Amino acid sequence: MLPGSAVLAVTTAALQQSANFFFRAPTVSSSKIKFRKRATLGA
Repeated sequence: MLPGSAVLAVTTAALQQSANFFFRAPTVSSSKIKFRKRATLGA
């Protein structure tokens, strides 16, 4: 569901973003995850 033009205009003005900001595809990047193969706890 997309907002109406009035809602979009108010939101873009309040957040100081362009209208295209809300319609572009999100981009997510992740770095290589490092982990230990075995975790040992000394008692």
